[in-house]
Amino acid sequence: MQTEPLDNIQMQPRKLYRYRFRTCHTLREGFAKSREKIWIRNTGIMYTGKANGLHHFHLLGFQTEFIQGTTAPAFNLLKETAYIFDDLRICLTGEGKIVSIKNLKKIKERWHQEREQLETFNRGASVQNYFDFLSQVLEDEQKISEYILSYTMYGMFFNGSHLGSLTPDESVMRKIVFPYSEDIFSENWKYISHSANEETTFTVKGKPAQTDSGSLYLGSFIYNSGILQEASLKITHQYNHTKYTVLWVG
Repeated sequence: MQTEPLDNIQMQPRKLYRYRFRTCHTLREGFAKSREKIWIRNTGIMYTGKANGLHHFHLLGFQTEFIQGTTAPAFNLLKETAYIFDDLRICLTGEGKIVSIKNLKKIKERWHQEREQLETFNRGASVQNYFDFLSQVLEDEQKISEYILSYTMYGMFFNGSHLGSLTPDESVMRKIVFPYSEDIFSENWKYISHSANEETTFTVKGKPAQTDSGSLYLGSFIYNSGILQEASLKITHQYNHTKYTVLWVG
C-alpha cells in the first residue's frame, strides 16, 4: 500500500518542538574492558509548512554535550565541529527524502571560517585528514542528507520521515553507522496500539543484511496525537552496543 506519511503531519506550523537526543556507543575491548561514548543534543524542530509539494523543516541545535571515559584529540575535534550543523533548513518529499538543504551555502561558509581557526591550534596528518573529509562531505549534498536522517542526527525523529504514520508491517532498509563500521539492516515496523487518548506505538526489529546470529535490534516509538513523545532503539552488532533515544521536552 502506497503512503505519503508526511502529508499527515500533526505538528503546528512554525511552532518550535524541543527534543533531547542521546546516542551511546559502547565498544567492548576484551572480556572485561569497554569504552563508552555518549552524545547528548538539545534541539528544536520546527515544521515551517508545505510549498511546491515539499515539506519544509527548520532544525536547530541548542546545546551539545560529549561524554567519554578518556579524552581523545579526535573526540575533542568532534566537539568543536558539531555546531556546524546547529542550523539546518531542509525540504523533504512526501516520502521523506531530503531534496534540498536550503542554507547549505551558509553551512559551508561557517565551516571554512571554523577550519581556519582550528588549524591554528590543531596540527598533524590525522587532523588534516579529518578536516579534508569534512570539507568533502559538505560538497556532497546527498551525503549530508543521509547524515541528517541518520539515527545519529535526526533519524529518531523522522524515522525515515514517517512521523507516526507508518504502514503496519512495513519493511525498511537502513544503513546504520557504528563508530568503526557501516552496516545495512532490514527494519520491520509493527503497529502496536491506538488507545482512546490518541497514543500510538510502533515497534521496530531489525536484522543485518549479512548473517549474524548475535545481533540485537529492537526499538519502540510512542506518539500522542501524531506528535513523537519518546523513542528508543537498542542495537548490538559485532561487539558494538549502541542505544539511541529521543524525548520530547516541550
